[in-house]
Amino acid sequence: MNYSAIVERIERDRSTKEYLEKSLSDSKDAITELEEDIVDRIKVRTILQQVAQDIQSSFKVRLSEIVTLALCTIFDETYIFNIDFVQKRNKTETEIYIMKGDVRLSPLDSMGGGVLQVISFALRLSLFLLKTPRLRNTIILDEPFSFLSKDHQEKAGELLLTLSKKLGIQFIVVTHSDFMVGDSTFEVINTNNISKVLEL
Repeated sequence: MNYSAIVERIERDRSTKEYLEKSLSDSKDAITELEEDIVDRIKVRTILQQVAQDIQSSFKVRLSEIVTLALCTIFDETYIFNIDFVQKRNKTETEIYIMKGDVRLSPLDSMGGGVLQVISFALRLSLFLLKTPRLRNTIILDEPFSFLSKDHQEKAGELLLTLSKKLGIQFIVVTHSDFMVGDSTFEVINTNNISKVLEL
């Protein structure tokens, strides 16, 4: 190998070395940026998790209070409504249950006497109250308490009146029950396919 070939090879190797050093430096800079990005993402995820937990906690308290109040107003027995947020399959899921004394009951279990209807009504009301902005202050209910006994239906009607006054909500209830009470009551009578509305 002659002198000029050696010099040429050295220059080529020097260029390769400079290229590799620049690539290495760029890679180190990229790694540093990625590490900083990972740290930032972890911080953001931690903040979002905390915000989500705070929202869930606030949501849980408000929901539990409203449903428990409805149950305790209508029934003589003490029911406490609870909702837990649990992680399953990398997702947050809810577990809803009722405490009756020391017994934990699922609403899907056999809960007679209209308990499930009262829970359903209270959940619907809770979601209505949590929605912002609220476009209207009217809730229409179709036979919301049909499985309740006469005494319990009267209590349910009184509950609707109290909630209406306290929350500024108008409830329109369609029912066959003679025991529901309200500020205004109308009877719809259908005779020969003609409907007549009478105020009682």
